Amino acid sequence: MSNYPNIVRLTTIKYFLSQTYKTKKELLEFLEEKGEFVSARTLERDLKQLKENLGFELIYKKNKGYFIDTAQSSDIELLQRFDEVVKLLNLTSENSEALKYILNTSPVMSGINQLPNLFEAFKEKRILSFDYHKFNESQESNTKRIVIPLWIKEHIGRWYLMALPIDGNGIRVFGIDRIHDIKKLEFYDESIITEDIQKQVDNYKFMIGINKPIFKDLTPHKIELAISDKYLDYCKTKPLHHTQKITSSTIDGFTVVEYILIPNIDLFKLIISELGDIKLIGSEKVKKYMKKEYNQLMKQILK
Repeated sequence: MSNYPNIVRLTTIKYFLSQTYKTKKELLEFLEEKGEFVSARTLERDLKQLKENLGFELIYKKNKGYFIDTAQSSDIELLQRFDEVVKLLNLTSENSEALKYILNTSPVMSGINQLPNLFEAFKEKRILSFDYHKFNESQESNTKRIVIPLWIKEHIGRWYLMALPIDGNGIRVFGIDRIHDIKKLEFYDESIITEDIQKQVDNYKFMIGINKPIFKDLTPHKIELAISDKYLDYCKTKPLHHTQKITSSTIDGFTVVEYILIPNIDLFKLIISELGDIKLIGSEKVKKYMKKEYNQLMKQILK
């Protein structure tokens, strides 16, 4: 793990604090047991990174210590997924024999190596420059981007960087497997992250995937899905979103599951891709939109 000690340590801290409140002393002792010898100042930086850069709901109470409320944390599995990939990368780099037994059909594996650089930029509050190769375009179409990195999101095995171009006022999304030649530039003033920019970032926390919302009104909706018993078992082990709430209500043998989401195309793609294991039952506004848009789509497909 020597290539990524900070990420491994953050994962260790996250799991330890997800159980119950722990003091700094208890945290430092636990890390020592795991072979991580860090100062109190380094621990404070790690806690700040978990809260500000990775979206974990870190709670502090005097005389009790720190606790991470996983029920309120956005994209709670992000760090775990990254840690799992890091372990795989370290395994393959240390033992080339392991490559014989790995079937890698995903291009994201080449991009995952960029994550440590991005985490460093978050921590240091640095502007980044990189070459970006747009999807389905020739290599000659690479463009130089200069951005303030704000957030990372994972969706269906792909990782994305949400960033603010230094000459713009709107968030842009970049697939990290298409980012090349990352360079850290000067430090940026945090005041440049206005309330409007932070709101744009927060909106992504209430979306499945990274596609833009379907409505101009970005107020999160209460989305109700009816999910089959077969697919419900999957949702229990891997929630579709951090707002997932499995209810005791049923409709035609399907369990009603509630979410707080800003509806976007990725939500509809998810429902359609499960071929009847997920049914949309609310809200009415979203149902009306889906009927209109996807009736037209089915007419195009079923020629």
